[in-house]
Amino acid sequence: MKHYLLYSFVWLSFLQISGMHPTHMSVVNMELNPEKKQINYSIRLFQDDINYLITSLYHEELFHSNEEFDFSKNTYKLENYFISSLVIRADELILKPQLIKQDINEFEYWLYFSIDLENIPNSLEISNRILTDFYKDQINLLIFSYNEKEKGLTFNANFTTQTISL
Repeated sequence: MKHYLLYSFVWLSFLQISGMHPTHMSVVNMELNPEKKQINYSIRLFQDDINYLITSLYHEELFHSNEEFDFSKNTYKLENYFISSLVIRADELILKPQLIKQDINEFEYWLYFSIDLENIPNSLEISNRILTDFYKDQINLLIFSYNEKEKGLTFNANFTTQTISL
């Protein structure tokens, strides 16, 4: 069993280093802060998925082996896509997120959003269609935190919308 786990770890590490990964997945960490009346969330994806997305939507490549990624040149493209692909309704009112930060490392791309609320809603309806139009095996994980409780949600191409009662 230990050999199998070691082999799996080495293989997944190789895939990540080589720029390939066996599954298509996004991770969203979302927090509702009642004191600040804000929802803050981050979206994490692999760089090659972002590159494929922008290439498919805009017919241009973002990442080149000899170039640095230009955040300022491409921010609006990514912001528009992710605002339309992750839609949050608070008591049936569509919320308007603001991109507040973005980070990139060797393999991953992170976008950070914030939403100001007038009131704490009774429920949130989350529609997460990130990359589901591009990858049939796309899985979108969302970890929702509120009042020191966490809830994990899973979305895919066939199951894109879930409601959280607060």
